[in-house]
Amino acid sequence: MTVQVPEFNSLGEMTLQIGNTKTTDSDPFNQNNWYRIIKARGDSKVYVQNKIGTVMSNKAILDWAGATGSLTISVSTGSIALYENGTLRYSEPFALPSYNCYIYIFTSTDRSTSSGTDKFDNFAINPTSAFKDDFNDGNYNGWTVYSGTWSVVGGKLKADSSGIIYNNANFPCDRVVQSELRTETAGQNPYDVAILIIKWDDFQNQITTRLFTDGTIELIMWKNGNMAFQTQVNSDLNPYEPHIFTASVIGTNIKVYIDETLYIDANSNYFDDIAGHVGYQTGPSSYFDDMTVW
Repeated sequence: MTVQVPEFNSLGEMTLQIGNTKTTDSDPFNQNNWYRIIKARGDSKVYVQNKIGTVMSNKAILDWAGATGSLTISVSTGSIALYENGTLRYSEPFALPSYNCYIYIFTSTDRSTSSGTDKFDNFAINPTSAFKDDFNDGNYNGWTVYSGTWSVVGGKLKADSSGIIYNNANFPCDRVVQSELRTETAGQNPYDVAILIIKWDDFQNQITTRLFTDGTIELIMWKNGNMAFQTQVNSDLNPYEPHIFTASVIGTNIKVYIDETLYIDANSNYFDDIAGHVGYQTGPSSYFDDMTVW
């Protein structure tokens, strides 16, 4: 959902919020279980906040792109992303108890700090804004095979040999990439497993994440053929079971979640140097499903 802020000269804040409870006579801030994104005039910041139960958290506080412009909240199964003026400001696994939400467009009720008239306009709900391929059509049209043998089996993309495939669409540098991965047969090395390609310009320039056979989770970047970044963390996860990988890229920060648990929170000045496609890589054989990008 998106709303435009065409005028913001007098009031303290302009807010787009979703939440599990309804109020018509009080500040939605006082409700439980919500997400919101705010343009705040006092410090020229954009705030991303949530309240899970009764606990409120500031998820991001950033310089705003401008007093006017859009506020957007995008919800896909398992994740939420919040944008200001078309720029991804924050994303994480969706943490509210229910996907059934009320939508609030409101401003500060504190007249002791600010008063006057500002404007919202052009509210829209667009449930099909995210890219998604669930492979239920039985093919992988729109994808390019770089190497290996690929097919769709039972509504899932299957790699029958070591290889790489990427989607033909180009996505913004900032993005959220989510997919289900399962290694069927690993190779001789613990890293010869199912791999999510978060960014792909070409073979020499890519960012990937994977779950090793020993439970290691890796985030790695190659730039101009050289390893530009690598980090690894331990886990007790089994790559032979299906897992939902979610990678959030905002500027020079990448967060990697698996099954809604944050495992990697990494920063590198190289992360925003490439954009391009998304895709998959595999060892001997793997299954992939429900690729979503927003």
